[in-house]
Amino acid sequence: MNMQLSDRCRTSLYRVIFGKPYSSDERVVFLMAGSRDAASKRATAVLAALYDIDPLEVHLYNQASFADLINSGVSDDEDMRVFEIG
Repeated sequence: MNMQLSDRCRTSLYRVIFGKPYSSDERVVFLMAGSRDAASKRATAVLAALYDIDPLEVHLYNQASFADLINSGVSDDEDMRVFEIG
């Protein structure tokens, strides 16, 4: 299965992992942003609103850009690498 992501995804896609406070649950979040810092701020604001928690309680980690995900992936289909976790 070959997939082709848009040029916008290639330049603006970020993935972050969100850990809910006082829980071992994790959520994988994909979002579009102009920079790594903007992605972090946007994810924090959206997740705080979504889970009705204080933004200081939003714990993000393993933030990666599209390029980071492509470089660390192993799939033959490079665009599918953005969905690999491990």
